[in-house]
Amino acid sequence: IEVLEKSDIMWKCNCSREKTINMLKTIGVEELESIISEDEQAEIICQFCNEKYLIEKEELENILNEVRENHTND
Repeated sequence: IEVLEKSDIMWKCNCSREKTINMLKTIGVEELESIISEDEQAEIICQFCNEKYLIEKEELENILNEVRENHTND
């Protein structure tokens, strides 16, 4: 084996708050309503890098309203 070039290989997760919010938009109205009424927040932890994203009640309500609006426009 001959090493032709040495480089530092790094792995980096590409999760983000925006992607987390987009994921929440896919779980549906009933599930979002349940999260809001039971927990008043959502804590999502990336399964790859363990980054935690806390989504507060107000933001969850905004997501819910957007999902409802998109659902009625379909």
